[in-house]
Amino acid sequence: MRKCAFILAVGGVLAGLVPARSAELAAHPIKAALSLEMQAAGGRLVLEADQFQQVGSSDPSGSGAKTFLPTRFRVRITGRQQGTSIITGSRGTADDWVSRCEVNTVFDEEIEGLLPPSTSLDWAAALRDAPMRVVVGSGTQPLIELSLTLEKGLSEAGGAWALKWRNGSTRTELTRTQESRDGQRVEKVGAPQSQPFAPRIEILLGAGREGKRMRHDRLRGPEFVFGDEDLREVNVVTPERLVAQGEASAVSQANSLPGLLGGFPDGSVRLKWQFAVGHAPDVGWFEAASSGGKPWWPELGGSREVRIKLSRPDRVKAVEVYLAEVSALPGVAFNAVEAVATRSEGWNGRRREVPVEFREGETALRWGRLQVDPPSREVDLAPDLALRVEDHSGASNSQEPGRAGRLVFQQIKPELMVRVRSADWAARGRLGVRVQVDGIWDDLPVKGAGADADRQQLVLPEGSDGDGVPDGFGTDSEDDGDGLSLAQEYRGVIVGGKHRRLSPELREVFLSDPGGCLTPDHRLALGHRFSALRVELIFLEEGETLMPGVPVIALERMADHFLPQVMRLEDPIAQRNAFRAIRPRPGCGTVFVGPQVDPQLVAGDLARVLNLDELGSQP
Repeated sequence: MRKCAFILAVGGVLAGLVPARSAELAAHPIKAALSLEMQAAGGRLVLEADQFQQVGSSDPSGSGAKTFLPTRFRVRITGRQQGTSIITGSRGTADDWVSRCEVNTVFDEEIEGLLPPSTSLDWAAALRDAPMRVVVGSGTQPLIELSLTLEKGLSEAGGAWALKWRNGSTRTELTRTQESRDGQRVEKVGAPQSQPFAPRIEILLGAGREGKRMRHDRLRGPEFVFGDEDLREVNVVTPERLVAQGEASAVSQANSLPGLLGGFPDGSVRLKWQFAVGHAPDVGWFEAASSGGKPWWPELGGSREVRIKLSRPDRVKAVEVYLAEVSALPGVAFNAVEAVATRSEGWNGRRREVPVEFREGETALRWGRLQVDPPSREVDLAPDLALRVEDHSGASNSQEPGRAGRLVFQQIKPELMVRVRSADWAARGRLGVRVQVDGIWDDLPVKGAGADADRQQLVLPEGSDGDGVPDGFGTDSEDDGDGLSLAQEYRGVIVGGKHRRLSPELREVFLSDPGGCLTPDHRLALGHRFSALRVELIFLEEGETLMPGVPVIALERMADHFLPQVMRLEDPIAQRNAFRAIRPRPGCGTVFVGPQVDPQLVAGDLARVLNLDELGSQP
């Protein structure tokens, strides 16, 4: 069993931030947040708590210590480390070894602590059994004490607390032994042994003692054991809240044993934490700028403007604008890379031959069909939304893990305008704004349409959900029979070098006519005929037949390849099979057009391919 114990004591001038309590032990919700990150021994530990209850002090004057219990917290440990321990022989050198143990440790621990709400909760018992707590002390000289313990073998907290352990950490050992036989060294290699592993965690900060240290056992493996230091000077107090924070660093030291070499190596340790009580000051908000009363939908080369309003610019030291959860769709539209969409440099109309085969019984017809080969270019997988520093005066730009980009403004004004560039017709993501006040970064709230549930990020495009399709375009429940998802129809296609969104209410059918079998008048007549069935025919130009997973019906002249192939067949049965092979049927990918175009015949053939009985008669 395991137990996670966490104690943080902050002494200072917090009496005005929390109300005094009577001697009766009770609790009430309070706004507070705790975060801690530690990187050591090849692993990374992250602790977060954002829901707290203040347990009443026994001192009615409010000058004594105040205790906060997190009603929800999370601990995550990830990473890996490798080490080799060598048991030496009588000479005690690395080449005179008896046993070598190669250890590979993978950290994957996740712990969630929860104090379920209850009107009859025994707060004395909850306080006694709390796996984590925060204590704010009194006095003019702040005192900060933090300790965290996580180790297998300790008893699990009971009572009102619920702890969920998800242990995926493993330790794999490969042992090699060496012995002398008849004057020769013989080496044996055992089978790798894997077993669950839990790192031991001990952190102590701010007890007023001197020194920083981190140690681990060379034999047992990585351990997070960090010595304490005096952190009384890291403290920020404002009229609205108290924020205590600090950083510590050290170098790990490994315990050694006689006759043991190697093991897990020494390494650096870095720890950063912050605890905040109270409310962030109200210094402004941000919102999507007006788009003329029309919903904003992204497009290639388009942009969206966002307005930041600061009611207290004198208190703001810096403003950070960032993008998150940005899409990175291949290409720029459902059927196109950028070259197809813009006919940019490199588009030369070069053609390549694509093999075609028709088979009926023992008769097979084969030929090559020429189609445009678009310029060879890597598919664009860059983020579809971007913040460009050149669009914003006085801003700097950088990339961070997990973010598509960010801007930082050091020149603060009452109003700042931000432009988000779009590189796709279905670009989507989220935009957030943070402000630095009193040395602390806080989220700026969102006003107006497009805000997420917490009103901390602006969803782009506004009104879209997880699939990025904004409200008003349609719903997935509308089945128009073309097999395209709502997101694909919203993203649209490139037709004639121009972009168009598809309709969720129509069945779109894509056709390719590279040989020009049909004139513009023929295409118009066919379109009118099928529109009555809520079917729209879309003729793709050369190089636009890039529809992965979506059928494209090719139109081909019978005289170009088929009739010359038939003329070479002397067997009447083979000739009959050849004509049967090209007959239109549901799902067929080619419709043949005779020397004299008959729009009614072509419409009937298309209807049979589309499995529509309303047009044409069966052959």
